[in-house]
Parts: sequence; structure tokens; C-alpha cells
Amino acid sequence: ENHTSQHKEACKKRAAELCDEFLFKQPESTHLGDCPICMIPLSLDVTKSPIMVCCSKVICNGCNHANQIREAKASLQKQCPFCRESLPTKKEESDKRRMKR
Repeated sequence: ENHTSQHKEACKKRAAELCDEFLFKQPESTHLGDCPICMIPLSLDVTKSPIMVCCSKVICNGCNHANQIREAKASLQKQCPFCRESLPTKKEESDKRRMKR
């Protein structure tokens, strides 16, 4: 009679699989490109990918956070996770570097 009644459980399972595939699929890339450190596509939410003032690279939050943890554990000076240049401590210095770029 009804198609759904014949394979109800199999259809539900496949629908759930398709939903998971859609939800968790990583895009091959975004228009913003990939993180230059981990090569994972950058988030479309620009608040999740800081631009480094020293080299103008856009780094994903994951790599930026991992770098901050590493620096804190080793009591290191704050550096860019990409070029390793010291990060400015004052807003004026940050603005000056940004204008230079």
C-alpha cells in the first residue's frame, strides 16, 4: 500500500544520515579562504577570524586560541601565530601598524 509503512525505520534512518551529512559537512573553502596555519576554511562570521596587524593574515579562532594557550603555559611574550612578530600592547601601536599595511 503505502511506501512509508513498508520501510518506515529505514527511511527515518536515511533521513537522519542525510541531515547529519548536511549539518556537519565542511565546505571545501569559503570566499574568505583558508586559515594559513591549519588550512581549515575560515568562518563566514568575520568575528571568528581575527586579522593580525603585523602581517595582515586572517587566522582562525582555533589557531589563535591555541597560540594564546601555548604562550600562557610557557610564559612567552604575545606573538602573531603566523609570522611570530610581537603583538602591540597599546591600541595606538596597533593602529599605526594597521595603517602601515
